[in-house]
Formats: sequence, structure tokens, C-alpha cells
Amino acid sequence: MYYLNTAPDNDFLLSVFRTAMQKLPALGAIREVPGGKLIYLNDKGAAMLGVDTIEDAEALLNKNGFRGDVSMALPTGLRKWESASGESFYSHYECASMQYEGKDYELIRLSTPIADAGNKDVEQMVIQRTQKLQAALEAMETTRDALTLALDKEKDLGELKSRFVSMASHEFRTPLSTILSSAFLAKQYDAEHQQEKRHKHLDRIVASVSFLTDILNDFLSLGKIEEGKIVVRPVLFDVREHVKTMIQEAQGIVKPHQELVYKHEGWPDVMLDPTLLRHIVLNLIGNAIKFSTKEHSVIEVITHTDSYGLTLKVRDNGIGMSAEDQAHLFERFFRGANVSNIQGTGLGLHIVAKYTELMKGVISCDSTLDVGTTFTIIFPPISEF
Repeated sequence: MYYLNTAPDNDFLLSVFRTAMQKLPALGAIREVPGGKLIYLNDKGAAMLGVDTIEDAEALLNKNGFRGDVSMALPTGLRKWESASGESFYSHYECASMQYEGKDYELIRLSTPIADAGNKDVEQMVIQRTQKLQAALEAMETTRDALTLALDKEKDLGELKSRFVSMASHEFRTPLSTILSSAFLAKQYDAEHQQEKRHKHLDRIVASVSFLTDILNDFLSLGKIEEGKIVVRPVLFDVREHVKTMIQEAQGIVKPHQELVYKHEGWPDVMLDPTLLRHIVLNLIGNAIKFSTKEHSVIEVITHTDSYGLTLKVRDNGIGMSAEDQAHLFERFFRGANVSNIQGTGLGLHIVAKYTELMKGVISCDSTLDVGTTFTIIFPPISEF
């Protein structure tokens, strides 16, 4: 920057820079800052811009980027300029500031044009370089997004592993202890009259192994979901017969004070993945059995088909859940505040929700503490598969 802090008068100031700028091989100009008012333009500059008056030159410089109170906000390097006639040329620029009697001025100089409107080589070069730069920026953006996504997945996997270790250390301890103690006691009851006690402990071992198997199956399912390896294979089948088979399977874990009933309305055929539907229904029935502790508990499974698709409901009159818990119901590892004394991983409903989503269904829950819970799932009609 150049600063002119003292000078005899304004005429002297202008005469110094007029003399210097008039000898320049290309545009030279002086303007006031702020405001952008042009107070001098050399002859070569007028010719480059194709203007006759200093007012026209001021307007054209503003159009080319030297606007108002913005002092040199232009990028450096080769730059495209436009004359009054709309023709283009390429030139570098320089700008310097000076002060005189407390007032700021700006000295503007452009280099000799290196391409006129008829020469497209330089313009094409600039366009190509700009395109390459844009492609490089887009590649960097894509790489950044990919790295961000990979980092998020890594964090998510780390959290999943951490929560699995925490859950496994808690949930595995009880059934493993049960298996160990029951196996030891079963060995002691080898007399004929002790077979009933022996069978009781063997049943406890079977139940504990079944629970551990369910936990591992949940984690295998969750892993496949997270990796996108679950493939939906919809086929046409009789939903009544399919659910009836599941009801018969579930009868083996129904408690003496519980009643499991099934009702169907509408036509029998649906187009879904029967394996995923089986997991959904058995999980919801299992939860209803687990959380129905009243003296007489009724667990209803209802299917209804119509032009809107298949509606599945599983209703119980068990312990229910609060509105606060329902807001987090389908999150991984979430367990309600009132089920801490009941075994579970907090993964079942998360998997149910994911399987429902994969089959284009929607799931909802309506529950009241100490009254009961109803899960409703609506799957689309056959035509949407």
C-alpha cells in the first residue's frame, strides 16, 4: 500500500498520479473510498473499457466487481472483464490505497489484455480449469461425506458393542447360574422317587438355554439389519393358517393364568414375507405373555384384511407402560421403567419395528399403566408389492 499523508494541494496530488497513470500500458484509475466515485481514468483505460465519459467508466467498473464501498473484494489472478460493448478480455489487476488530508483513495491498474473477444483459447482454458477445480471440490465433498458416514457408523458400532457387553454381562449371568445350579442338583436326584424334582431342574435348564438362544438370535438379527443383509421375500400365503401355527407354538409358554386367543376377519390371502411376519407375531405374543401378570390375563391376536391391507393387533391387559417409555419404545436396548425385574434385552421391539419397516408397514403402540397394551401394525395391500 502507498500512503500520501502530505501534499501541497489536490491539484498536485492529481498531477503526480495523472502523470504516472497516463504512461501505463493499460488501464489506470483513481476513485474515492468509500462511495466508489471515479475521479480519474487514463486514455488507455477508456479505450479498454470502450467508454467516453468517466461516469460510464465508473458504472462499468462497478459492473465488473469494483462496487461501491467494497474495497478490493475481488479474487486475484487471471480474470475475465467486460467492456461497454459487451466484449470480453482477460487481464490481471492491482490496487493500492492512499490517504490525503484524512480522505481515502484507491488506485486501480489493469494489465494489458491478453485475449480479446475474438480469441477463445484463454477463455476455454479458464473454463476447463474452473471445471477441473469444481470436480476436485465435488470429489473432496464426496470424500468428506463418506468419511463422516464411516465415522458415524464406527461410533454406532462402538456403542453397540459397548451396550452388548454391558447387557450380556447382566443378562447372561442369571441363566448361566441357573444352568449350573440346576445341572448340579439334577445329578443329585437320581433315585426313582426323585424324578419329578429332576425334571423340574431339567426344565429350568431348557428354559435358560432357550433364553440365551433368544438373546443371540436377537443380536444376529440386529447385526443383519445394521448391515442391510435382510432381504424381504414376499409370497402369497394364508395368514390365518400361518398365525394359527404360531399360536400353537406359543401355547407352550403360556402361563396357567393366561388365555391366548386368535381372531381373523376378511379374506385369508396376504403378500408378505412369512418368516419376518412370524418373528414379529411371536415377539409381540412373547412380550404380552411376559408382561401379563394379573390373576386372569387375556392375550388377543387379531388379523384383519381389507382393501387397505393387513392389520395385525396384539392386545393384552398386562402391566402397561407410561407415555414417557412409549416415546422410546422402539429404540435399541430400551426397557421400560416398570420391567427391571423381568428378563429381556430391549432389542425385540426394535427388531419388530425394523422388520415392519422393511415390509412397508407402520407400527404403533397404545398403552396405559396397569391397564394393558395394544400393538397395531398395518401392512400395505398386495398391489403395493
